Amino acid sequence: MQGGGPPPGGFGAQPGAFGGPPPGGFGGPAQVPVGTPVGSGKSSPLKVIGIAVGAVLAVVLLGVVYFFASRPTLRIVNTTGTDGITVSVDGEPLAPSLKNAAKENESLVKVLTLSSGAHKIEAKDATGKVLETFNLDFESGLGSNYLYAPARPKGVCFFVQTDEYKTNATAADTVTDRFKALEQDRTIWKMPASIDYWFQDSPESVTIKTKKSSSGNVIKRSLRQAACDDPEFSN
Repeated sequence: MQGGGPPPGGFGAQPGAFGGPPPGGFGGPAQVPVGTPVGSGKSSPLKVIGIAVGAVLAVVLLGVVYFFASRPTLRIVNTTGTDGITVSVDGEPLAPSLKNAAKENESLVKVLTLSSGAHKIEAKDATGKVLETFNLDFESGLGSNYLYAPARPKGVCFFVQTDEYKTNATAADTVTDRFKALEQDRTIWKMPASIDYWFQDSPESVTIKTKKSSSGNVIKRSLRQAACDDPEFSN
């Protein structure tokens, strides 16, 4: 046996071993990939400012949309039998010279958007005679709707028509009273929030988007105008 030399494959520094040069040249200066800017992972001040401004604008826009969507809406229809009814709000003639609506006709209905709170409502005929005047506190909120029929004759009524659309025709009905008349001793009403169709019949069918956990039934409501004794609007 000869001594002094390292055994085959011996204990000297080998590539990849402790104390030896790493394979592939590890330990050399790091190479930055061509085209990769140094510090590219950090957002620039302009980008941060742009994101902040966009978030603020989104919040402001949502606030504006909610403000206008939550303001009360007043629908005015002339059912007196004569043309020329004018309705003023706080002294301003906002619904002038309304034509008579002998039957339901959405095009003859004046729609106003008011601020919430108390308002003075006054109705005059074509000669300027005051038919009625009163103060009313209008409530705000999404779907806040009011209906006004100044000096409404007793024979004219308004009905909320409720229709149920089903994906399964054999399913049990959940609507018991399809027609519900508004109070006949009034000329202005606060309406249910979910009126889908105004002064018209509901459609024969609607598109229903179903989920596995739902029955797929959809309820739609219409505001209808008719004679109080019209048999079509009896349950």
